[in-house]
Amino acid sequence: MKSVETRVSKRIYKAVSEKAFIPMRDGVKLGANLVRPDRPDPNSRYPALFTYDPYRATEGDSLPRLGYFAEHGYYGVHVDLRGTGMSQGREVPNQYSEQEWRDAEDTIAWLAAQPWSNGNVGMFGTSYSGYNSIQLAMLKPPALKAIIPTFSADDVYTDCIVYYDGALQCEALARWPFFMIALSGLPGPPDYNYDTPEAQYRIEQEPWIFEMLRHQTNDAFWQRLSLRPHYEAIKIPVMMVAGWLDQCPDSFSRMMEHLTVPTRAIVGPWTHGIGLPGPAINIQYESLRWWDRWLKGRR
Repeated sequence: MKSVETRVSKRIYKAVSEKAFIPMRDGVKLGANLVRPDRPDPNSRYPALFTYDPYRATEGDSLPRLGYFAEHGYYGVHVDLRGTGMSQGREVPNQYSEQEWRDAEDTIAWLAAQPWSNGNVGMFGTSYSGYNSIQLAMLKPPALKAIIPTFSADDVYTDCIVYYDGALQCEALARWPFFMIALSGLPGPPDYNYDTPEAQYRIEQEPWIFEMLRHQTNDAFWQRLSLRPHYEAIKIPVMMVAGWLDQCPDSFSRMMEHLTVPTRAIVGPWTHGIGLPGPAINIQYESLRWWDRWLKGRR
């Protein structure tokens, strides 16, 4: 555990960062960076914020992403997918699998049950973790009260990185899919036990891209991942962040049109990151307003 000061939006915020292991229903534990207020009131209860991806977050520092919210009365977790980073078990067989969703449901339930929790959880993230935020909202875990998907979409087939409007993106194949091959094959944390089937699987598993290439039309494989056209599946508030120069610039407008829950969209002249190419925006402040409304009941 460490108490640090981290600089966010040219200000300094105090928070405490520690490693956590979250138990799943089958006994596997997922590794997480837990960021909390530096002096939580033992008589108060706090909402939780959850972001979740395969990018080995626990090997880095989540304070720049979560420290701002911790200072404003939130507990935040950045969780490694099963079989990645510090998380135990075998990596899920493909992106957005049923196993990934079950683990996310278990994580949300765990957060809501902690003694410091007020029972309300928000899920958010950029790109991968924005897509699975939408998918978890469709599954309706009871403690999930609001989401903020950023640079993600309602249709994984037409608006994601491998196919776009039905066309295979050959240039994209040289980026994210091969990045994931290298990332998944990297060693685990320093104390990782390499003499296990799970450790060997990190090296020998089939890359996700092969399964995607087996499904070159918008078949059931892709449809099960997508909100479109089943917008009625989401029953909680949704705030979207999108960029006109991103790969999915029209998804937010479809969601704004068809969702029947409270919605908000922040859209700028960005690619796949806020402020790129510019101008930037203090998205943490805008997100905090959203979380305060739906996780703390402030109007």
